[in-house]
Amino acid sequence: MLNKNYIYILFLFILMACKKELPPSVPGIINGPLNFCPNDSNISYTIEPLENTTYYLWTVPDDSKIISGQGSTSIKVHFGNKSGEICVKSNNNNHQSEPSCIEVSQGGLANTWCRELNFLGDGRSLAVGFSIGNKGYIGTGLGINQYKDFWEYDPAFNTWTQKANFAGGERMNAVGFAIGDKGYIGTGYDAVNYFKDFWEYDPALDTWSEKANFPDLAGRAFCFSLTIGGKGYIGSGTNYSNVPRLDFYEYDPTNNIWTQKDSLPSPFLVASSFTIGNKGYMGLGTDGNQTLDKFFEFDPVLNKWTRKADFAGGPRYNAVGFAIGDKGYIGTGEYNNNLFNDFWEYDPNNTSNGFDTNNNPLGKWNQKTSFPGAIRKSAVGFTINKKGYIGTGAPDTGPLFIDFWVYGQ
Repeated sequence: MLNKNYIYILFLFILMACKKELPPSVPGIINGPLNFCPNDSNISYTIEPLENTTYYLWTVPDDSKIISGQGSTSIKVHFGNKSGEICVKSNNNNHQSEPSCIEVSQGGLANTWCRELNFLGDGRSLAVGFSIGNKGYIGTGLGINQYKDFWEYDPAFNTWTQKANFAGGERMNAVGFAIGDKGYIGTGYDAVNYFKDFWEYDPALDTWSEKANFPDLAGRAFCFSLTIGGKGYIGSGTNYSNVPRLDFYEYDPTNNIWTQKDSLPSPFLVASSFTIGNKGYMGLGTDGNQTLDKFFEFDPVLNKWTRKADFAGGPRYNAVGFAIGDKGYIGTGEYNNNLFNDFWEYDPNNTSNGFDTNNNPLGKWNQKTSFPGAIRKSAVGFTINKKGYIGTGAPDTGPLFIDFWVYGQ
C-alpha cells in the first residue's frame, strides 16, 4: 500500500504540472523623455513592474542602442540620429504580451537646440528655405558659386537628399515659401540680372513648373515673403533702380494670378518674416538708409498693415524668422558689421505693451536660448512639426556654413 504522504505529494505534483502559467499583462505607460538630441546617451526609460512577468523585452529606434537594463523595468539608451518608437513587452516562461510603445523624436527639446546632420550641399548664404508637410527644403544661394541645387531634409531620419535642380537657374536673394503640398521660388539676383520668374515645386513628382511672373517687369530681389490662408505674398525689395519698394502682392495658386495689396508702411530690404495663424508678420531689415527694428502685422481680411512692438533685439538685417504654433521667432543677423546669435520669441497675444490701432495687443518679445552655432547672417530657417530649424549662412570672414540646428519650443 502506498504511503499517504507519497500520494499527497504526487497529487500536488500532478496539479502543478497541469496548472497553466497565466500570461503577463501589457506593460503600462513608458516614462521618459519624448525628445532627444542625436547622440544623447544614458537616457532612462521605465515602467511599473507586473505580476506573472520574468523578463521585459525592450526595443529602440534603429540606430539607437540599449546600453543597460534590457530584461528589467528600466533601461538606459544611447540615441543615434533617427526618430522612432521605444517599446516594451512583458514575458514569462510561456507567454509574451503585446507591446507598450511611445514615439520619440530627435530634436525639439523645449527651449533647447540640437545639432542635426550638416547640410550636404556647399556652404552658402542668401539661399531660400521652406517646409512642405514633414520635410524641409533648401536651395539656390551664394557661395563659391551661385547655386540652383535643391535639397530635401527628412527630420525623422535626420537625412538630406538632393532633388531636382531649381528650374529657374542659379541665383541668390530669391524668396521661397510653401502653399499646401507645393513649394514656390521666385525673384532673386545673379549679380547681373534681377528676376521676375516664379516656379512651383511638386515634391511628389520632384518637378518644377513655371507659373505667372511676379508683377515687376524689371524683376526684384531682397524681398520678403509670407504664406497666409492658402495664398502666398511677396513684398518690398529692389532692382536695377536701387530704390526700395513699398508694393506688396498676393499670389493665388488656384488661379495662378497676382493681386496687389495694401502697400507697406515703409520699404524693407532683407527683412525677416513669419506667419502665425491667419496673420503675417514682418520687420527688421533696412529701408535703404538705416537699419530697422520696426515690426508689423498684415491682416489679409482687412488688407491692412499695423505696427506692433519693435523687435527687442535691436536693429538688424539678414536675420532668420519662423513661427512655431502661436509664437514667432527671429535670430541671428547683422548690424554695423556685427553678427549675432541671439534668439527671440514674439508673442502676439501679450498685452503688456498695450494695444494697436485695431485694439489688438502689440505683442511682446522674450529672449530665448541663444542659437548655439557660430554668429552669422543670411542663414535659412523653417518649421517642421512644431520645431524650428536654422542652417547655412555666412560668417564675418571665412568659409560659409553647412551646420544645421533644430529648436524646440
